[in-house]
Amino acid sequence: MPFDAIMPDIVLTPPPPAPTLFARPKPRGGGAMAKAAGAAAENAALRRYRKGGAMFLAQNWRARKIHGGGEIDLVLERGGVVIFVEVKARRTLPEAYNCIRPSQLRRIMAAAEGYMTDSGRWGGDMRFDIVLCDRYGAMEKIENIWID
Repeated sequence: MPFDAIMPDIVLTPPPPAPTLFARPKPRGGGAMAKAAGAAAENAALRRYRKGGAMFLAQNWRARKIHGGGEIDLVLERGGVVIFVEVKARRTLPEAYNCIRPSQLRRIMAAAEGYMTDSGRWGGDMRFDIVLCDRYGAMEKIENIWID
Protein backbone atom coordinates (compact mmCIF):
# COMPACT_ATOMS: atom_id res chain seq x y z
CA MET A 1 0.00 0.00 0.00
CA PRO A 2 1.50 3.40 -0.99
CA PHE A 3 2.42 5.85 1.77
CA ASP A 4 0.41 8.71 0.14
CA ALA A 5 -2.80 6.77 0.56
CA ILE A 6 -2.25 6.40 4.30
CA MET A 7 -1.26 10.06 5.11
CA PRO A 8 -2.35 12.32 2.22
CA ASP A 9 -2.31 15.60 4.25
CA ILE A 10 1.38 15.55 5.29
CA VAL A 11 3.82 17.50 3.16
CA LEU A 12 7.47 16.98 3.91
CA THR A 13 9.65 20.06 3.54
CA PRO A 14 13.32 20.36 4.41
CA PRO A 15 14.13 22.32 7.57
CA PRO A 16 15.37 25.89 7.12
CA PRO A 17 19.15 26.28 7.20
CA ALA A 18 20.61 26.83 10.64
CA PRO A 19 21.85 30.39 11.22
CA THR A 20 25.61 30.68 11.22
CA LEU A 21 27.57 32.61 13.79
CA PHE A 22 28.93 35.06 11.21
CA ALA A 23 25.86 35.47 9.01
CA ARG A 24 25.53 39.00 7.69
CA PRO A 25 22.07 40.53 7.69
CA LYS A 26 20.50 41.24 4.34
CA PRO A 27 20.60 44.90 3.33
CA ARG A 28 17.42 46.75 4.19
CA GLY A 29 17.64 49.54 1.66
CA GLY A 30 17.20 49.43 -2.07
CA GLY A 31 20.21 48.76 -4.23
CA ALA A 32 19.83 51.92 -6.30
CA MET A 33 19.75 54.15 -3.21
CA ALA A 34 22.81 52.48 -1.69
CA LYS A 35 24.67 52.77 -4.99
CA ALA A 36 23.84 56.48 -5.23
CA ALA A 37 24.96 57.08 -1.63
CA GLY A 38 28.20 55.22 -2.32
CA ALA A 39 28.87 57.26 -5.47
CA ALA A 40 28.20 60.51 -3.58
CA ALA A 41 30.59 59.44 -0.81
CA GLU A 42 33.28 58.56 -3.38
CA ASN A 43 32.89 61.94 -5.06
CA ALA A 44 33.09 63.76 -1.71
CA ALA A 45 36.23 61.80 -0.81
CA LEU A 46 37.74 62.61 -4.21
CA ARG A 47 37.10 66.33 -3.68
CA ARG A 48 38.78 66.15 -0.28
CA TYR A 49 41.88 64.44 -1.67
CA ARG A 50 42.11 66.84 -4.63
CA LYS A 51 41.80 69.79 -2.25
CA GLY A 52 44.80 68.34 -0.41
CA GLY A 53 46.86 68.27 -3.61
CA ALA A 54 46.31 64.70 -4.80
CA MET A 55 46.06 63.97 -8.51
CA PHE A 56 43.17 61.78 -9.72
CA LEU A 57 44.19 58.58 -11.55
CA ALA A 58 41.13 56.28 -11.55
CA GLN A 59 37.74 55.62 -9.98
CA ASN A 60 36.14 52.18 -9.53
CA TRP A 61 39.16 50.50 -11.09
CA ARG A 62 38.70 46.72 -11.44
CA ALA A 63 41.65 44.35 -11.50
CA ARG A 64 41.96 41.47 -13.92
CA LYS A 65 41.17 37.95 -12.66
CA ILE A 66 44.88 37.19 -12.30
CA HIS A 67 45.00 39.86 -9.59
CA GLY A 68 41.81 38.73 -7.85
CA GLY A 69 39.31 40.87 -9.76
CA GLY A 70 38.86 43.28 -6.84
CA GLU A 71 37.70 46.86 -7.25
CA ILE A 72 39.41 49.97 -5.95
CA ASP A 73 37.12 52.94 -5.31
CA LEU A 74 39.72 55.68 -5.88
CA VAL A 75 43.28 55.73 -7.14
CA LEU A 76 45.19 58.96 -6.57
CA GLU A 77 48.76 60.17 -6.49
CA ARG A 78 50.44 62.71 -4.28
CA GLY A 79 54.15 63.33 -3.96
CA GLY A 80 55.05 60.23 -5.98
CA VAL A 81 52.96 57.95 -3.75
CA VAL A 82 50.02 56.10 -5.31
CA ILE A 83 47.07 56.14 -2.89
CA PHE A 84 44.42 53.41 -3.05
CA VAL A 85 41.23 54.45 -1.29
CA GLU A 86 38.30 52.35 -0.10
CA VAL A 87 35.22 54.49 0.63
CA LYS A 88 32.53 53.20 2.99
CA ALA A 89 29.22 55.01 3.45
CA ARG A 90 26.75 53.93 6.13
CA ARG A 91 24.28 55.59 8.50
CA THR A 92 27.00 56.26 11.07
CA LEU A 93 30.79 56.35 10.99
CA PRO A 94 31.10 53.36 13.39
CA GLU A 95 28.79 51.34 11.11
CA ALA A 96 30.95 52.24 8.14
CA TYR A 97 34.09 51.19 9.99
CA ASN A 98 32.60 47.92 11.23
CA CYS A 99 31.55 46.78 7.77
CA ILE A 100 35.15 46.62 6.55
CA ARG A 101 36.43 43.06 6.49
CA PRO A 102 40.10 42.01 6.38
CA SER A 103 39.33 39.76 3.40
CA GLN A 104 38.04 42.80 1.48
CA LEU A 105 41.19 44.76 2.25
CA ARG A 106 43.32 41.82 1.07
CA ARG A 107 41.40 41.81 -2.26
CA ILE A 108 41.98 45.55 -2.59
CA MET A 109 45.69 45.10 -1.92
CA ALA A 110 45.88 42.36 -4.57
CA ALA A 111 44.03 44.63 -7.01
CA ALA A 112 46.48 47.43 -6.17
CA GLU A 113 49.36 45.18 -7.20
CA GLY A 114 47.52 44.67 -10.49
CA TYR A 115 47.11 48.41 -10.93
CA MET A 116 50.78 49.04 -10.25
CA THR A 117 51.75 46.34 -12.76
CA ASP A 118 49.31 47.43 -15.47
CA SER A 119 50.21 51.11 -15.14
CA GLY A 120 53.96 50.50 -15.28
CA ARG A 121 54.48 51.75 -11.71
CA TRP A 122 55.54 48.41 -10.20
CA GLY A 123 57.97 48.94 -7.35
CA GLY A 124 56.76 52.48 -6.68
CA ASP A 125 55.55 53.79 -3.35
CA MET A 126 51.91 53.18 -2.46
CA ARG A 127 49.59 53.40 0.50
CA PHE A 128 46.06 52.29 1.38
CA ASP A 129 43.49 54.62 2.92
CA ILE A 130 39.92 54.18 4.08
CA VAL A 131 37.38 57.00 4.00
CA LEU A 132 34.30 56.60 6.20
CA CYS A 133 31.16 58.65 5.48
CA ASP A 134 27.88 58.90 7.37
CA ARG A 135 24.43 59.99 6.22
CA TYR A 136 24.95 63.53 7.52
CA GLY A 137 28.04 64.16 5.41
CA ALA A 138 30.63 63.62 8.13
CA MET A 139 33.82 62.10 6.77
CA GLU A 140 36.78 60.45 8.47
CA LYS A 141 39.97 59.54 6.62
CA ILE A 142 42.18 56.73 7.94
CA GLU A 143 45.54 56.78 6.21
CA ASN A 144 48.01 53.98 5.65
CA ILE A 145 45.95 50.91 6.54
CA TRP A 146 47.85 47.61 6.41
CA ILE A 147 46.46 44.09 6.79
CA ASP A 148 48.72 41.11 7.51
